[in-house]
Amino acid sequence: MQLRKLTSRRDFLRLSVLGAASAAVVAACAPAAPPTPTAAPKAAEPTKPAAEAKPTEAPKPAATTAAAAKPTEVAKPTPAAKPAGAAQQITLRLHARAGVEDEMFGNLLPKFEAANPGVKVVQEVFPGGDYPQKLQTLAAGGTIGDVLQSFTNSSMFQQFFVSGILAPIDDYIKRDKVDLSQWYKYSMDACLVDGKTGGLPFKSHPSRVGLFYNVDLFEKAGLKVPDLEWSYDTLTETAVKIHKPPDVYAFSHPWHDIAFYPIMSRMYGGDFFTKDGKSTEVDKAESQQGWIWHYDMMNKHKVTLNPLQTAPTPQDMFVSGKLAMFRANVGTKAAFIKLDKFKWSMTLAPKGPKGNRGSLAETDVESTTKASKYPDQAWELLKVLTSKEAGIGLAQQTGNRSSTPGGRPDVYNSPEHLNLPYPPGVQQVSLKAMNEAEEWRGPNNFRGLEVQRLADELSDLMLLDKEKPTKEYFARVKSEIQAIMDKPRP
Repeated sequence: MQLRKLTSRRDFLRLSVLGAASAAVVAACAPAAPPTPTAAPKAAEPTKPAAEAKPTEAPKPAATTAAAAKPTEVAKPTPAAKPAGAAQQITLRLHARAGVEDEMFGNLLPKFEAANPGVKVVQEVFPGGDYPQKLQTLAAGGTIGDVLQSFTNSSMFQQFFVSGILAPIDDYIKRDKVDLSQWYKYSMDACLVDGKTGGLPFKSHPSRVGLFYNVDLFEKAGLKVPDLEWSYDTLTETAVKIHKPPDVYAFSHPWHDIAFYPIMSRMYGGDFFTKDGKSTEVDKAESQQGWIWHYDMMNKHKVTLNPLQTAPTPQDMFVSGKLAMFRANVGTKAAFIKLDKFKWSMTLAPKGPKGNRGSLAETDVESTTKASKYPDQAWELLKVLTSKEAGIGLAQQTGNRSSTPGGRPDVYNSPEHLNLPYPPGVQQVSLKAMNEAEEWRGPNNFRGLEVQRLADELSDLMLLDKEKPTKEYFARVKSEIQAIMDKPRP
């Protein structure tokens, strides 16, 4: 078995890149105020079509061609609008992660292009681990594209917005009378920064609140499978009974995860961040109890498979049939959909004494950039990428892609989502988790990645029993994390 180093050079660079590059981004990407949206076009009188002109060559990402048309010179790309005269082709550049949402994009983007003659969408994808850094580099060099996805849990979205990379869309929302209740309220709230809307929810999920379990192992041990009424005491007692290494390991969970520290803190009714995001609540007894529970499972009861294990990972162990229970992101189910070596299912993590399961609403945001030469057309693409059709398409993705749906009730409640071929009840449990998800909270100064890097190091000390979860330990966690939260915004 192999364990991760506490802070690898790759992790350090990946986690700290947003803060380190922010000064360059502000200097390079602080354009003038975003363009005011043009009025929606009125229906034109029928006329004889002009001779079709050949489209000009799409501009390269790093340069602006002299022949590029201004946004107001191009017909608004809606299905009802026709190009005025011989309008040149517009190319929108869409930034995305490689191999994560590509199946949905492959189905949806051709439909968008067909409905919007003269508009072509080119995807520019980067590996997930490099994605934020690559976009920072493009922004600093003045070559950022038109539409991109960013993440609220790491503060990437918030930093991109305050740095001037992303464009506010409030005027477009008002102009087109967009009904914001189409999305979950907490997902829509995640798109707000300082009272301005920086995008729309692309996908949302209730985070690491799924409890996956191996039905065959429970039946063989003569134990009742987990259900929605379990407590953390029940989970502990059952784990002790089923844990029979090296053939069966009882339990494992995420770690080194900015989302999991709030989850641990919420299990018994506390939290990791205050509502205003200006402080940490890890000094409160109810926040500490979830951390202590994980320490006891690992070091007192010795029934947790080390979440730092990398060869094989806990997820690999679940797939191999040797891990009885695995707490993970609800969307992890996509990796198990073709498992046929054993029966598996998913319920939700237990309720704590105050009814908290330890969930949170995570939202990925799709946004337009201030640098876009075609803001009206980018807005039309943004609306399509956050539509019901796109949200269902995300849920239907297969293989190792993400199956996290769009952040919309009409997606989570749709037959297309509820009838996906998972074990009975899994999709209904997913819907319940989304409906009950607790709000996301993060640092008000948007230094989430710095907090995670420090929390990783401090929590490792506890998990590996190098420090006990004592009053002194939590005082240190409080002090060092608060020092980061007291810093100004990058």
